[in-house]
Amino acid sequence: MIVAERSPARLNGRVELVFRRNRKGTSLAHSHVTAPLKIVRPFALDGGRAMVQILTLGPGLCGGDSCTLDVIVEPDARAVVVMQAASACRSHSTGFGAVS
Repeated sequence: MIVAERSPARLNGRVELVFRRNRKGTSLAHSHVTAPLKIVRPFALDGGRAMVQILTLGPGLCGGDSCTLDVIVEPDARAVVVMQAASACRSHSTGFGAVS
C-alpha cells in the first residue's frame, strides 16, 4: 500500500493599506486583506493621525505561514499601524511549540 503524506496547509496572509490626507486629517483610502489577517476599523487619533490594528485569526501563525504588510502613507498623511500583542507562531512538527 502507498500512503501519500499530506503536507500541512500554508497560509499567506496579506494586508494592503493606503492612508490619504483629507480635510479632517488622515483616512484609510484603500484596504485589501486576506486570511489569516484581519483589520479593525480605523480610528481617528489626535494630530490628524489614523490608526489601524491588524489581527491574526485562529490560533496564530504556524511554521511555513507568511504574512505580507504593504502600507502606503501618502504625502501629508499620518498613520499608526499596530498588531495585537498576543500574536503566536507555532511549529508544525508539534503544533504547540513556539518558534524562536
